[in-house]
Amino acid sequence: MSEKSNIKILIVDDHPMMLTMLRQILKQLGFDNIQEAETAEVALELIGHDDICMVFTDLGLPAMSGIELIQKIRENSATSNLPVIVLSGLSDQEIVLQALKAGADNFIVKPCSAETIKEKLVQVLSKRAQPSP
Repeated sequence: MSEKSNIKILIVDDHPMMLTMLRQILKQLGFDNIQEAETAEVALELIGHDDICMVFTDLGLPAMSGIELIQKIRENSATSNLPVIVLSGLSDQEIVLQALKAGADNFIVKPCSAETIKEKLVQVLSKRAQPSP
């Protein structure tokens, strides 16, 4: 459990209810170190100054989209390996492919269960823990 508390997670969503719901689910899963941002700009600032270990982002954000946020994370050498999971109400195959092509590690369609979030989180963390070939 202490390992999970060391993982600082950033949730990026412009809907306060989604921020609260995801925060509660992550806390249930044992993650206590959670930051929140309602815009991609605030998210980038937090990522640049905090020791963020993982990002959950919506795609429909004001000003800068979640896709653009992912691209900016991947373009920066200091954050290029940061795990990013998209959590979006958009489920069109083209949107999913766009997010994955931009560098998202996984995609969750809203609404979703705590079990789905746990499953995707475990997939991404275990994939990231494996040494590159």
